[in-house]
Amino acid sequence: MADIYSHGVRIHYEVDGEGVPLLLHHGFAVSLTGWRLSNYVEQLKDDYQVILLDARGHGASEKPHDPTAYSPEFMVGDILAVLDALDVPKVHLWGYSMGARIVRDVANTTPERVSSLILGGFGPAPEPMKEALQKGLDTFVEFLDQRMGGLRPEGRAIFMANDREALLACMARPIELTPALLPAMPCLVYAGEADETFPQAKGYAERLPRGRFFSLAGLGHIQAFVRSDLVLPRVKNFLSEVGVKAV
Repeated sequence: MADIYSHGVRIHYEVDGEGVPLLLHHGFAVSLTGWRLSNYVEQLKDDYQVILLDARGHGASEKPHDPTAYSPEFMVGDILAVLDALDVPKVHLWGYSMGARIVRDVANTTPERVSSLILGGFGPAPEPMKEALQKGLDTFVEFLDQRMGGLRPEGRAIFMANDREALLACMARPIELTPALLPAMPCLVYAGEADETFPQAKGYAERLPRGRFFSLAGLGHIQAFVRSDLVLPRVKNFLSEVGVKAV
């Protein structure tokens, strides 16, 4: 594990395994720990150099309270700074929820750095989420529990450990840097069928020049992330099809 500074903000990242570089980017109000708790890292590290980072405002990274610190350009730059620190010229990118939007922007702004994209839960956050967060972390976590398909105790603990002011600042930023562009590299999109993002995610995949889509029956936004047993076989198959080399 290590830290770097990107646009003046300390960013925490961790690396497991060796092989083809694969960067995993978490969603809003969680951290890289989610990938570990849901068994993604353990199942990937034998075949990939798994790179994880805590987005600014999250986890072990610095948590500015100024919304301008969460510019999409900065959040894209954080990923590139981690890749540069590791001397990784090209990578497979996998993002969930907020992370999906950020890695999509990386692919559109620096396509030469990206071999393929995996986008889970791709879509805008529901407006009531912001309203719940403004009332407090307890209200926010209850909203997530009721609206997004239930929380495990360890997930609830991650959400409750957040800095609410940092999350509000992050939520106040522009959501995307390149919403009109469509990545040209191979792209796998997925969502739970009970997720509010499902229609947008499916429609987005259909517009992609090299996109494909799969759904997870009956699962909400959070459930579609924690069920790595359902997600990983599809992702591993996709990665094997796009090639074992990331350069």
